[in-house]
Amino acid sequence: MASPQTSNGWTKFAHELLEAIAAADMSGKAKGLLLFIGRRSYGNRRKVACVPTTTIATALKITPQAARRLLRVLIGAKIIVELDEMDGRRTRRGERILGIQKDYDRWRYAEAQAREWSAKKQGRLFAGARGVLGFRAVSRT
Repeated sequence: MASPQTSNGWTKFAHELLEAIAAADMSGKAKGLLLFIGRRSYGNRRKVACVPTTTIATALKITPQAARRLLRVLIGAKIIVELDEMDGRRTRRGERILGIQKDYDRWRYAEAQAREWSAKKQGRLFAGARGVLGFRAVSRT
């Protein structure tokens, strides 16, 4: 039986940012990734976290390729920011320094989603029936 306790750790998260994530029109995996990055960064009292792509894939129960694709979309949508170094230390291969863009007015998920859909439609990406990102095709008539 699960028994979460604040004595085992907790994450200080701004209500406004958490409500923006909840209200955002994005897939469940994208929201899961945002919460995971928030937990790894804000949970350790930092603004960014150094996270290997394989750790993200394991946490979200997706393949590393799907994790990289999801990161690419969220970085392109300006929802996640990526840094080159943290505390003067460069990243190792496979690691990424990630944080959440707190200014949610800058988020452009629908635009990044459309770019990804267009690339998939042109055959440059392969994903399942609904796609890795979980977005639905919108008819453009």
